[in-house]
Parts: sequence; C-alpha cells; structure tokens
Amino acid sequence: ITQKGVISSSGGMNEFNFNLAANYSNTLYIGGGLKVTAVNYNETNKFTEINDPKSAVGWNNYSYETKLSTSGTGISGILGLVYRANDNFRVGLSYSTPTNLKLDDEYSSKLTTSFDTGSFYDFKSVKGYYTYEIQTPSKTTLSATYLFGKQGLITADFDAINYGTMRLRPSIDAFEIANDVIRGKYNNSYNVRLGGEWVQDVFRFRGGYALYGSPFKDKSAKTTNQSLSGGIGIKDKNWGLDIGVVRSLTKDVYQPYVLNKSSVPVSENSWRNTQVVVSLTGSF
Repeated sequence: ITQKGVISSSGGMNEFNFNLAANYSNTLYIGGGLKVTAVNYNETNKFTEINDPKSAVGWNNYSYETKLSTSGTGISGILGLVYRANDNFRVGLSYSTPTNLKLDDEYSSKLTTSFDTGSFYDFKSVKGYYTYEIQTPSKTTLSATYLFGKQGLITADFDAINYGTMRLRPSIDAFEIANDVIRGKYNNSYNVRLGGEWVQDVFRFRGGYALYGSPFKDKSAKTTNQSLSGGIGIKDKNWGLDIGVVRSLTKDVYQPYVLNKSSVPVSENSWRNTQVVVSLTGSF
C-alpha cells in the first residue's frame, strides 16, 4: 500500500498591545501591558492510500479529507523590568502570563473510495461546530546587553516555557484525558537568541543565532528549529539603509495516525527557509 499525506494550512495570530512604563532615576525601568490576541486558522488534511494491483482485493484506492476552520480571541498580560547597571551593561527580566483563548471550530470530512470494478463511493459529513478554550503556557525571559561605547553591542535572550501547563477547557471527560496526555508528553523548553552589532563609521555589521528547543519529553523526537542571520546597514544623519538575511533550519516529525500495539509510519521532515529584509528610513 502506498500512503501519502498532504496538509495545507493558512492563517495567523494578530496581537493588539496596550502598554505602560515607568523610569526610576534612569536606572530601573518597569513596564507592563495587556495583550489581546485574534486567531484565524484554516487547515485541509488529505490522506490517501493506493493498493498494490498485484495484491488488490476488492478496492483500488481511497482518500480521506478533513477541513478545519478556527477563529477566536484571547487575552494575556506581560510584566517586565530592565536594570541599567552602568553605561555599558543592562539586564532585563520579563514574564508573560498564559493566554486564555476562546475558540470556535467549524469542521467537516469527506471519504472517497474506488473499487476494482470501477465503481466509486463518496461520503461527505455534515459541518460540525464546537466552542472551547485553550490555555497556552507562560513564558519567562532573561535578557542581557553589553554596549562597547559607540562601537557596537552584544545581546542575549533566554526563554523558559513549560508546554506541559497547556490545558483544554471546559472540564469534560475527553478534555481531561487530553490534558493528562499533555502533562505526560510535554515539558520545559528553552530558547536561546544571541546577536551582535559592530559600528564602523557610518556602517553597521550585524549577526545573530537562535535555537528553539523541543517541547517534547521524548528526546528521540527529532524536532529542532534554529536560525542564522546577518546584515549590513548604512546610517547617515538623515537616512538609513539596512539589508538583512535570515536562514532558518527546521526538523520536525509527523505521525498521520495512531495504532494500538503496532508500528506507525512516521514522516521525518526537514526544510530550509531564507528571508531577505530591506529597510529604508529617512527624516524630513
């Protein structure tokens, strides 16, 4: 049997932020904010099996397609501070609360089967609707920056996220089972971002690296996400031009279905993505 899966997804999360900040003696900076998140997501998942003609018994092939559309809103908060130890060094700490998202799902499915006789069978489900809530994990970020006078800087960020605290609501039997699976499958994940800039006259040279850790307890799950970036800029008194390149390296694992006490096909995927960003600024 030849198996093939195609997943097409689109959408995004838009954020609206309301912030307030205070400054104490140009040494301690404290800020907080409220974030409203809007979700819009669409996914089509099509799974196909084609039988071997030499061993086909009755049927030839089938395809199963599901469609999902999700929309909703959520709210969260953030609190942070920056301590300026001297003219060259500063350190920051921030905490983002969990986001409580209220979501509405609209979903449907379709099954098509063809037989050796040449006949077909089609089934389409009615559209389903469901409303529920998701609690995303909180995030704690530690940051530090060192300035080499006017010659440049180096900066680092460290994130700690516990994906095991994700939850589905309301408290029904199916969701409680899913929440138990979340507790057992996910754990703490850590992200690291490093960057620097060197200033030479009107030129700016920049570079960076980011590593996003796997959220799974199972270390055999081969999921990694890292990126390399570099750029050059020119900054004059009245205008500036920047060119940056970001190269992303990602590995992930996809399992199309689950079987009890049996091996399951797993797709190990890796892909590369390159972004080029050009910025032009000016003052009048």
